[in-house]
Amino acid sequence: MTFFQKLGRKSQIILLKSSENLLLKGFGDQLELIFFIRHTIQWLLFILKMAGIKIGQLALLLLKMKTII
Repeated sequence: MTFFQKLGRKSQIILLKSSENLLLKGFGDQLELIFFIRHTIQWLLFILKMAGIKIGQLALLLLKMKTII
């Protein structure tokens, strides 16, 4: 596994654990949900930045994948 694959795997585990905890606990209020979503987006942006992928490139990649499928 490359560094980025390991980083992605670790972040997936962290996101899964934090989402499980929030689901088990239940979202006490909307603010917690907003913080969770923000945290998730920040992690994804960090991983993309580490991999050297810009948001525009990601959008193009997703469009290409959609046309393939």
